[in-house]
Amino acid sequence: MSGKRYLDAKEEAARIGCSVRTLERACADEGFPFIRFGRLRRFDPDLTDQYLAARTYNGRAAERSRRAA
Repeated sequence: MSGKRYLDAKEEAARIGCSVRTLERACADEGFPFIRFGRLRRFDPDLTDQYLAARTYNGRAAERSRRAA
């Protein structure tokens, strides 16, 4: 059985192409989705992708950089 992989802030910031501080601000101010495991903040890549796809800027969906893994 394969468990779901949740990312920490550093991994998620690198995945979407922003700084950890920008990601932290987005969580606090803009409702960026995260999951709490006790004191730890983790990110579900599926929820993040849905959130970014739903955001618009000047009528265009938010673009996110894709980095090769």
